[in-house]
Amino acid sequence: MDTFALDLQEDPDRPDGAGMLLPRINGEDLIDQIRQLEMAAGKGRLAGAYAGIRRSNLRSVRSHFLGSPSPVHEREDGKIPVLGCACGIVACWPLHVRVTVAHDVVTWDGFDPPFHRDPSGEVFRRYDAFGPFRFDRDRYEAELARFTDRGATRTPIGRPSD
Repeated sequence: MDTFALDLQEDPDRPDGAGMLLPRINGEDLIDQIRQLEMAAGKGRLAGAYAGIRRSNLRSVRSHFLGSPSPVHEREDGKIPVLGCACGIVACWPLHVRVTVAHDVVTWDGFDPPFHRDPSGEVFRRYDAFGPFRFDRDRYEAELARFTDRGATRTPIGRPSD
């Protein structure tokens, strides 16, 4: 199984302490992993030009990372943003992923940078070889519980709670 963690980083644009959430997969910062992937693909100065997601932009950290984002982050294909643009605005240059919650496993796959397309709509940044990542559901939900006041409780499949 892969491991999942969220780091709460200081947000220089928000002195209120809300912070930005940055996923770590297998102990490595997701931005660094994407930067390596993009550098290997020759993406130059824009490689890894992402930031975490502002905690204050999420209806619920728990719901978001279980695949039920705030309405502003909803997509027809059900994917959620796990990184936003380095400017701090998620919608500017996001990285999306499909989150599938099963009985004992949470899977991240189908990483998708939606704006990385040429004028014809053809994707010019492919992430097909990145993932899938499979996380132990109990550990995944325990990590999400660090960002709520309710503590760790198991969420029914298909119905993330706030």
